[in-house]
Amino acid sequence: MKNKKMLIIIAVVVGVVALFVVLGVTFSVHEADVTFFCSDGSKYIVPQSELNPPSADDVLGLAKGKSVFALNKKQLMGELNKKYHGWTAVGVVIGFPNKINVYFVYSEVCAKVATATAEVYIDANGNIVEHRDGVNCIDISSAFNSKTVVSTTVGTELNFGNSADNQRLGQVLQAISGMWQLQVDYDQMPEVFGTSGVFTFDDMGDMHIAVKKTATIVIKSPADGEDIASRVIKGFSVYFKADDNLQTSGVVITVTKDGRITTEGK
Repeated sequence: MKNKKMLIIIAVVVGVVALFVVLGVTFSVHEADVTFFCSDGSKYIVPQSELNPPSADDVLGLAKGKSVFALNKKQLMGELNKKYHGWTAVGVVIGFPNKINVYFVYSEVCAKVATATAEVYIDANGNIVEHRDGVNCIDISSAFNSKTVVSTTVGTELNFGNSADNQRLGQVLQAISGMWQLQVDYDQMPEVFGTSGVFTFDDMGDMHIAVKKTATIVIKSPADGEDIASRVIKGFSVYFKADDNLQTSGVVITVTKDGRITTEGK
């Protein structure tokens, strides 16, 4: 009787182990796909070969055999971003039972930051990218209190190591997104805003955006209220109204956290 019970227990254990092995094989990554978007993520693109886009095989080389349930998406995207500098992995979609699809956005330089050790260029997601010859952009260094960053390695996220400056970086990138939505391309921004000293923050935490040799746009309480990009668009919509003649030195256009606009110095 004891032997029979032991055989039953052994059979159950073997069956459970076999089941886990089968499930492990079935739900481990065996296929990969890649999807590419333009720099603002608004549409699919088929990248040209000279842009060196990562392939499905490149993704599979990093993920093959890993469980789709335990796959560390953030780690996978980080590894891809370090290896393929012209593209930023922004999402991983699981296709059961054993396929993944990685979404990539083209990394376009939108700004530069002077750190304690090097001048780095970043894209709209805050990732450090390679500077491409002939590409011009604004310097946003004036927005930050510290020049010390965790890393200056291309493919990594720009991180100041302190929450205040990291929050400001996110706010500045939102403001740049608003400028971009106003049809001011990244490489045209120096012509509109100047090359440096564009962004500053006062003691109250309000964001000041200096428009080249003319007005200043103030975003009140950028961490609260209406999103920053929308408020920047509202502020510049007022600034560009020809009949109000606000494109003058000394003019201050203030956008409150609920989107109300006031002007001074006209």
